[in-house]
Amino acid sequence: MLSALLKPYLALDRRVYALAVARAINVMGFSVAMPFMAIYLVEQRGQPASVYGAIFFAAGIIAALSQAEAGDAADRLGRRRVMVRALALRAVNMVALGAAVYWHGPLWLLAGLILMNGLLRARMEPAAAAAISDLTTPEDRIAAYGLLRMGVNVGWALGPALGGIFVGTSYALAFAVSAPLLLVAAYAAGRVEDAPRAVQSAAKDSLSVASLRQTVRDYPAFAVFVCIVFFASLFTTQMFATMSVYARVTLGLDTGHIGLLYTVNGLLVVALQLPAVALIRRFGSRVTLLGGPLVFALGYLGYGYVHTFAGMASCVALLTLGEVLFAPAQNDMAADLGDPKRLGRAFGLFGFMSSLGVSFGPLLGGALFDAFHTAPRVLWAIIAGGMASVALLFGVFLRRAPLKSRP
Repeated sequence: MLSALLKPYLALDRRVYALAVARAINVMGFSVAMPFMAIYLVEQRGQPASVYGAIFFAAGIIAALSQAEAGDAADRLGRRRVMVRALALRAVNMVALGAAVYWHGPLWLLAGLILMNGLLRARMEPAAAAAISDLTTPEDRIAAYGLLRMGVNVGWALGPALGGIFVGTSYALAFAVSAPLLLVAAYAAGRVEDAPRAVQSAAKDSLSVASLRQTVRDYPAFAVFVCIVFFASLFTTQMFATMSVYARVTLGLDTGHIGLLYTVNGLLVVALQLPAVALIRRFGSRVTLLGGPLVFALGYLGYGYVHTFAGMASCVALLTLGEVLFAPAQNDMAADLGDPKRLGRAFGLFGFMSSLGVSFGPLLGGALFDAFHTAPRVLWAIIAGGMASVALLFGVFLRRAPLKSRP
């Protein structure tokens, strides 16, 4: 049984594993500090939830634009160069952000550095996703994206747990640990040479309004798909954005326990991704694009009925199951529906719409929390209804859209 689950992974190019390691370290460096920024702003700086929501909203907008441009740059300059530059600059930004937290810098400075972090964070994503598609066959792609997702969640398993310990002493200490981890991730990404076919087929034209219009005309199914991805990201991000503040303010969990909730998510992704990839390969991305959001909806409903760390952890486990089904299926569909000669651009646009949803997510979650924090069942029922709507949208789309939309 285990050998059958491992078989797709053993056939992968070694550079796929290097990318997974780079992503794991990158996310660990990010998640040591950034998930606790919302708590810092609300609890220590006395800001309302809507303020942190607005800051992360703006950071998400910048991240979305950065992903679109970075995907195009990955086609023109190469995947590796884009990833290494972004990670190195992000390490510098983390040092500056830690200093601003330590000296209790003004809100505008903190906001500016959070915006810069969003810009730099987004640049690695489309380059890494395009590199995965370059290095795999369509049959191996789901396993490769699953491995990349496992790397991300190993980072989530370790980072917030460490961050919860450091934050108990000083928020600034978490940023001091984050910066060197990002430099290690830059080194790991630098070991991944670009695939020759990516260099040969990469588009040399820059992203423009005209090129976007041409993409919509040539790949209409891809255009509709990324619009649904935007709506899905609005609600999947509530798993993190709203959950941490809800757990702290409404349920009274300490930062160490909140960090452990992220650890539960990360560890379960590693445990569940192998069987999840087997399910996706058996039933196809279409089925899991419907099932994943419905599992998310059940997990969100559960948040409204639990009051302890154990109860929250059980809901996180259910949400994680939805995540390991939904995320690789989305990446696989983006690779299938996008322009094969401009995969960087395709994943840049996919990431743009996803990040745009993530940017609106904290704004939506903050507004919902401010309105319904005294009625948690209503709060989480609204968010669960959003995920159920995502399943409905994908159901309609997949009945009408061909799996291949290429002219």
